[in-house]
Amino acid sequence: MEVQRNFFIFAFLFISFLLWQTWQGQSFLYKQMNKKNNLVSHITNIKKNNNYIFIRNDVIALTINMHGGDIEEAVLLKYKDKLHSSKFFKLLETTDDFIYQAQSGLIGRDGPDSAINQSRPVYSSTEKIFELKKNMKELRVPISWIDRNHVTYVKNFILKPGKYTVDIEHNIYNSSIKTLQFNVFGQIKQTMNLPEKRNVYSKNFALQTFRGAAYSSMNEKYEKYKFENILRNKHLNILTKDGWIAMLQQYFAVAWIPKNTGLNTIYTSNLHNGIVAIGYTSSPIDVLPNSYSCIKSKLWVGPEIQKEMILVAPHLDLTVDYGWLWFLSQPLFKLLSILHDIV
Repeated sequence: MEVQRNFFIFAFLFISFLLWQTWQGQSFLYKQMNKKNNLVSHITNIKKNNNYIFIRNDVIALTINMHGGDIEEAVLLKYKDKLHSSKFFKLLETTDDFIYQAQSGLIGRDGPDSAINQSRPVYSSTEKIFELKKNMKELRVPISWIDRNHVTYVKNFILKPGKYTVDIEHNIYNSSIKTLQFNVFGQIKQTMNLPEKRNVYSKNFALQTFRGAAYSSMNEKYEKYKFENILRNKHLNILTKDGWIAMLQQYFAVAWIPKNTGLNTIYTSNLHNGIVAIGYTSSPIDVLPNSYSCIKSKLWVGPEIQKEMILVAPHLDLTVDYGWLWFLSQPLFKLLSILHDIV
């Protein structure tokens, strides 16, 4: 009996130690988030190429490639890239040795992003830099493209104050004489092998967190999927209503949340050269002649803050990784959070 009691005391102390270290990591996120941003005018380093526009609110700064309208860089303005650094943390990034992007567009029979076109649309914009001002409730940035049949496509990026979400609207103005058919897609792609500057994962086995893909469907609340499986061409092909897809790392996540009606297909893809992807495609969407349609989606790009993520999509808060003792750490962490709010 004495041995059993000592074992349980030891186990409790060990779990408490692990939980405290996890709590310290979560506290780091909140402390960083509450720091004032001294570089109010910060915009990510502007590439000299005119094919980019730059969008920011008070917590994120995005670089968007006008060739396709993908988000190729996301800078978190409340987080530094490392301790005592003056540089902000880049969650999404496009460099010679590392790619991490959030892509979206319209594919299918008449989709301008379909592979059959062998090129993606090159959008235009009225400005190059867009910033959410203090008195604004939202920042709405439209980029547009007109095809040879005079069909107008307008892609809106919508940011709100203090939010790590980006609302995306694909607006189709069909002035042609035929019914058009599209599938909207959202995809996250990343180089599997991290360059040295980004490889900051804990060497403490007990605190090893998951880096890889994840998804939620109508049958599975939350499932992780290893990058290694994608490289081996063991691909997902899941038909679901609602749900989301994501890529995860320590403290941070990027996730696409479809907002279209109907079913979506969750998939993974090996893009070769060490680049893996997870994404979704919608069922076909028809746009009648001389009519208009708006297809919506939402992107989370930021820290894993549970109380905010749960408001964005069901089960998105489950992406917070407590390590291999999650079944004990998660309820204890919630208890500590309640006590922290009271104190």
